Amino acid sequence: MNQPCLDLSGYHSPMNLAAALNARDEGIDRVMDNAGEWKDEAISELEKIWVQRRHEDNPFTFEMLKYPVVSKIGKPHSENCWGGLAQKMVKLGWIKCTGTDIAKSVSRHASLVRVYRWVA
Repeated sequence: MNQPCLDLSGYHSPMNLAAALNARDEGIDRVMDNAGEWKDEAISELEKIWVQRRHEDNPFTFEMLKYPVVSKIGKPHSENCWGGLAQKMVKLGWIKCTGTDIAKSVSRHASLVRVYRWVA
């Protein structure tokens, strides 16, 4: 029998994709604005990595890029900066999302993460 697990008819739905995307973008903008010089240094480090690896065809998650950046410039003020950097790299055309995987770092608690490929 094909019945919904939960009947929400008659209730106001808080689901609104446009509003959700806007809230995401506002949050990313806010966290990146508060990142100060760290953001610029991180983008510079990520550009170096992109120049070295842009012709590789190996899939990766953004969590794999954290250690090389942190080892050079330290941690950001918020873990949310990593999402802002990933979004920036996509907009710059350095990487593209190709799917999802399960995070391997303990701090991510095996959550779902995006998989990327380098763009030459």
